[in-house]
Amino acid sequence: AAVWGLGRVAGLELPRVWGGLIDVPVEADGRVWDRVCGVLAGGAAGFEDQVAVRASGVFGRRLSRVVLPSGDGWQPRGTVLVTGGTGGLGSRVARWAA
Repeated sequence: AAVWGLGRVAGLELPRVWGGLIDVPVEADGRVWDRVCGVLAGGAAGFEDQVAVRASGVFGRRLSRVVLPSGDGWQPRGTVLVTGGTGGLGSRVARWAA
């Protein structure tokens, strides 16, 4: 995580020399390395500058909007990201989500 964060900062501060980040598993098999070659060749990841390569595929970061059925409230499941969590409203939302 620290190296990933350092790489992201380097990409923001030096965009002309930024190459990107590729996350590979510790135990990588032939399928993973084939996909890494595809990413480096520019085909598998498209215009992504940060990808995770696994035997099951190449993954990029995504946020997506969710449409809730009318009348239903949102119930958090799994990981929840609260930005601005140190302010008054952010800390309340973080406590509610936990």
